Amino acid sequence: MPSRFNVVDLFGLSAERRLQFNPSKRPELLQALTPETLTQLERLDLLPLCAYLLRRHASWNDLEENVTKPLERELAGERARSLRLAAGLEPVLAALARAEIPVILLKGVDLGFHTYPARGLRRMLDLDILVPLRRLKDASSVLLEIGFREDTSCYSRDWYLGCVQQLPPLEDETGFIHLDVHGALFPAYSPFAPLERGVWSTTLPSAWPQARRLTREWMVWHLVLHALKHLKASGVRERLHVDLLALVANTEKEPIDWSRLVELAENTGTAFALSEAVGRLSRAPGAGALVPVAAELAELARAQWSRELVFRVTHRLRHVAPFVGRDIPAPPDAWLQFFRRPLRTLKALRGK
Repeated sequence: MPSRFNVVDLFGLSAERRLQFNPSKRPELLQALTPETLTQLERLDLLPLCAYLLRRHASWNDLEENVTKPLERELAGERARSLRLAAGLEPVLAALARAEIPVILLKGVDLGFHTYPARGLRRMLDLDILVPLRRLKDASSVLLEIGFREDTSCYSRDWYLGCVQQLPPLEDETGFIHLDVHGALFPAYSPFAPLERGVWSTTLPSAWPQARRLTREWMVWHLVLHALKHLKASGVRERLHVDLLALVANTEKEPIDWSRLVELAENTGTAFALSEAVGRLSRAPGAGALVPVAAELAELARAQWSRELVFRVTHRLRHVAPFVGRDIPAPPDAWLQFFRRPLRTLKALRGK
């Protein structure tokens, strides 16, 4: 197996559209599970999911104990951690509900507790939630009152509120629960930012009565756009692919409105990013039904590539704009991303 394996080769969908490990027409299980592969899965935080799926594989009993035991420990540990995270989320949502602040669960806290086939399969480093932008400072007061503290060791509070429209990272008294509280899916000054009413008008229920979740097409959109912020080497894009597979596997319970996703791509200038992610997804075993969607997004991306380039460059310009003419110093990495990302975007769009 190559030194940097492709997640597409290890995960896919069964004929029943269930998430599975090592689909058909791929290397045999015993060949696929090299120490190098397990190390890569650990780096990508995919070992708990791998363990869960492997236990349902016909060759599980043929695996050596030095492989199965660590996998079982990893799964048990993540399940226990998931229970602690769920318990830590409850007082947060209760406090925000008392203050009549609406909440939408984002990213891992949605996927891990609602989308994957069981809890404890999607590792969460923090819990992401969305509140209305106009209530962001109210949410800060509520959370500080129940014992959370803000971490401004990297950037100032003004930077978080003014530039990315979220609260500084929050940590509870135990240091175990980490919260990211967002006031928008994307900062309002960004051309990628959707109208707020579009995000809040239609939502899904969650396991907690006080919170809602994004519709599945909004979830796909947000996950893909969030992954753009990270370098390929970070592993975020590989985890994105598995998240998307889990969403597709769950469509019988929670359908994805793919036509609505194409509309979002057109209206927000994000067709290139979505066509890349959905195109890769459609090539995964069992996901061939998405080929027409991927083709439609690819055609839209080709038609709008110049518009999307302008959108992305404008996004970077406006990301630095909150610092201009103000006393807030721009962090060094803000300037680095300001120069580097538009160049990378141009290169990617030309390759497309």
